[in-house]
Amino acid sequence: MEKVEGKEKREVENEFESALTKYEELKAFDNALENLLKPHEIKVTSKSKWVEEKVEEITQDGYKPERDYGVRVNIEPLKQAGLMPKTADRVKG
Repeated sequence: MEKVEGKEKREVENEFESALTKYEELKAFDNALENLLKPHEIKVTSKSKWVEEKVEEITQDGYKPERDYGVRVNIEPLKQAGLMPKTADRVKG
């Protein structure tokens, strides 16, 4: 096996650190997905009681989105699990 030294060694170390960081981010994302799929309660603040009821319905047995309930209902569990970008916070109702 060939020894890596100097600048090349730093580049390899940086690549390794970058890959390790990405791995840890993916592992955290995977854990968040696993938790989302387990039955759980979720706190929803909405102007509509219907939205609150439907969000509860799609999470009570583990997250199971319902196409007919629309974006507002289906996106809330994903937002609270940290699986959506911050721009998803604009979806309200």
